[in-house]
Amino acid sequence: MLRTRICLLALLCTAPLAAMAQSVAGAGASGFDWPQFRGPDSDGRSNEVGLFTDWTADGFVVERWRAPLGKGFSSVSIVEGYAVTMFDDAEAEYLAALDTATGAERWRLRVDDSYPGDDLGGPGPRSTPLIHAGRVFALTAEGN
Repeated sequence: MLRTRICLLALLCTAPLAAMAQSVAGAGASGFDWPQFRGPDSDGRSNEVGLFTDWTADGFVVERWRAPLGKGFSSVSIVEGYAVTMFDDAEAEYLAALDTATGAERWRLRVDDSYPGDDLGGPGPRSTPLIHAGRVFALTAEGN
């Protein structure tokens, strides 16, 4: 019963967010922008051409940078050279932006207390930031 209530609450809370995200999805997205979870059109598809297709061990995949941040389930949103994500470092939950070319941290904002986890998963945020019109929208694990 409790799990059903949690799922229903999640659906009620995320439906308006999904509708808002869908309505703003294509606005301002260009080049390699990926402004929200599942991309510009919320369908997990990229319209880019000439994408890398050889994923074998002999392919040319090169890790350009790595940024160890913390724990959580947040994906990354990318707009105009900023890669924005959320994480938890056991002291607090953060929203952070990294430079897509170098991985250097551009800014970090403490958004909530650390979330220790629950029966449905481990510690950290559960959402991916949305970037629209120069603003970042995020939801912490506690719903703030």
